[in-house]
Amino acid sequence: MCKKFFFLALVIVAGFMVYRHFDVKVRPKDQAPETRIHREREKMQDLDGEIRKYISLVATREVEVKNLDKDISALKKQIASLEQTVLAKTAELKSAANQVKEVSKNDPERSRAVRELNRLADALARGKAELKAKEDQFEAEKEALDAAHEELVAYQNEKRSLETELAQLDAKVAHLRVDEIKSRTHFDQSKLAERTRSIQELRTSIEVREKERELRVHYLGEQGQLVSTPNEKDVLDKVEKLTGKK
Repeated sequence: MCKKFFFLALVIVAGFMVYRHFDVKVRPKDQAPETRIHREREKMQDLDGEIRKYISLVATREVEVKNLDKDISALKKQIASLEQTVLAKTAELKSAANQVKEVSKNDPERSRAVRELNRLADALARGKAELKAKEDQFEAEKEALDAAHEELVAYQNEKRSLETELAQLDAKVAHLRVDEIKSRTHFDQSKLAERTRSIQELRTSIEVREKERELRVHYLGEQGQLVSTPNEKDVLDKVEKLTGKK
């Protein structure tokens, strides 16, 4: 029975420690607004990391679009050259047929020319189909790139809005703290008043004693201190300097 109670106590203590650990992580001890604002401002740096990742993806897409545009330009030149060749071969074939009234279907030269023209025509058709596919791909990639730029700008603007909101909240909390300070009494005014009265009483006591001394001298002829007689020679020398006469 004792063992059962012992193990039960261990389970309860372990559960309590897990709860305390989880509770501290879920609900931070310090819930002061200033601390929460500071914590949110630190987390804003994570958004910069997300922006950097997205910038890398956008940069890669931009290079792909640029290379695709180069491929399209090169392909257009190839198709234009091939089209000129096809037109020239077609003109030659028609010209040869007009010069000879009756052309034999079994003429080896003409059959070879027809096969060559057919091969070039097929190549031109494939080139134009490839060009059309690449142009469609380019338009789609360009549209996606523009959308990525817009999304990047929107993300950055939203981040700046959040930073502004944090600054506004910081200012509001500062005003709240000022109001709290104004509404609180930080000093014991009664003790300050007590010291003021005590010092005032001391000042009055000293002034009374000074006045008493002054009145005793006036009415009783008491002297606060003996009046010393100056040296005669010093007095004569002082008069000589002031008058210029001995």
